[in-house]
Amino acid sequence: MTPLPANFRWTSGKAAMLGSFNKYMQTQIPDENFDFDSPVLPANMPGYGIMEKGLYNLGAVAFEHLIGYKDGDPVYARKNQTLVEISAWDNETLHSNAVDKVRVMRDKVVYVLYNAGRTNDSGTFILPPMMIYDYTQPTPVEIGVMVMDPADNAINEQFVIDPINQNIKTYRILVRLFWYEYI
Repeated sequence: MTPLPANFRWTSGKAAMLGSFNKYMQTQIPDENFDFDSPVLPANMPGYGIMEKGLYNLGAVAFEHLIGYKDGDPVYARKNQTLVEISAWDNETLHSNAVDKVRVMRDKVVYVLYNAGRTNDSGTFILPPMMIYDYTQPTPVEIGVMVMDPADNAINEQFVIDPINQNIKTYRILVRLFWYEYI
């Protein structure tokens, strides 16, 4: 049996999905600071921390899922899902309106997640779809798409005041995402 090569690089999967999700959120909310894979305080406040939580049970996973048609040809994908926590942070010592700020930041995240890939009545995108890219290529290659779970409970949220430093205000948002990798 041959071991994995030392320079092994997976060009799809969760790494590509999370990298693409992080890039999408930064693109759609460009006026805020982001720290990725950070379950604790972001370096700059106000700011977002984004961390993949994962699932103990992968639930709905499909290997040849028809996701639509492109130029009349069927498009199949492998379906996966995960949980992502997005936290909006601010410090009342630095900004007197920290509670309002994290609520507005929460509203931005929810707006982006609910409207990614949705169209308005005239058929144009409200926000572009959350595409997945292989960033190992010199020019990123589209390899799939992400969607927020359409179920009513896809977003769970909680406003938190830090018990140690009560000047730290946080809005924690837990969202279930499905992603489809083209096959």
